[in-house]
Amino acid sequence: MNGFGSFGQYVPFNTPIHRMDTRVKLFLLVVFMVAIFLPYGNRVDVVYPYAMSLVVLGGIFVLLMIGLLISRISFGSLMKSMSFLWVLLFVVIILNFFFWKAPDWASKNSQLLFEIGKKEITSATFLFIGYIIARIFLMVILSLMFASTTKPMDMTFALEWYLTPLRWLHVPTAAFSMTMSLALRFIPVLASEAKTIFKAQAARGLDYSNGKAKDRIKAIVSLLIPLITTSFHHASELAYALEARGYDPLGKRTRYRQYPFRFVDALWLIFGCVALASSLFFVYFQVDGSVIDIFKIYC
Repeated sequence: MNGFGSFGQYVPFNTPIHRMDTRVKLFLLVVFMVAIFLPYGNRVDVVYPYAMSLVVLGGIFVLLMIGLLISRISFGSLMKSMSFLWVLLFVVIILNFFFWKAPDWASKNSQLLFEIGKKEITSATFLFIGYIIARIFLMVILSLMFASTTKPMDMTFALEWYLTPLRWLHVPTAAFSMTMSLALRFIPVLASEAKTIFKAQAARGLDYSNGKAKDRIKAIVSLLIPLITTSFHHASELAYALEARGYDPLGKRTRYRQYPFRFVDALWLIFGCVALASSLFFVYFQVDGSVIDIFKIYC
């Protein structure tokens, strides 16, 4: 049975990705994020600018789909939980469509499709918009996949483990990790609360989709105010619960659950290192073997 909870909520399944060591999983998250935002061949494929990047991002998308299949996370349910993403993508399309100007290396062989006033719309414009949309889309899917397969306490442990060197500088890594974990844990809670408030307001006859812009803004404010009030209420209850249990962010802590590093986790770690090295190699070297200065590549 496939499934997906609320936005960013952990889905309890016994799959290889769920059982993966959280430290390795967090490392793979960073590797894929880097791979998504690296500029691949942007100055090489001048005939079809950004085409190479789109091909690589397509490969990353296939890997993520395989990961969702293994972790038994429903792609359809995941898409339904990302209603906010479509608004963001629409804004990105409008901004890039009217305000983005292709650099010389990208527009050199681009075809002029049409003009809007003095703005020239070329084939490079659409390729660049697709490039940006693919980046955002993959980043959100990757983040949701990580949150859906990782327990909040395991996430706290992984963050604290990676921040261990900062203890030498007397940085309260345990408190920082707990804060980050609680913040991520509250995302699905607030998403669920927003959905409940939205349905309650709609039952009272409040319309968010029709009417003038001024009326829509008022309707959104009527949603935000109770949502903010509810979030403060949840934060207060959580603070009282931590205090009642004697939580001390600066105190020495012990852990009931141990996190052994297994052989399969080592294999996943090697896979992440190879993927990162391949991505960096692909960016640094052109097809003919000449070196590209990564800091001068437009991304």
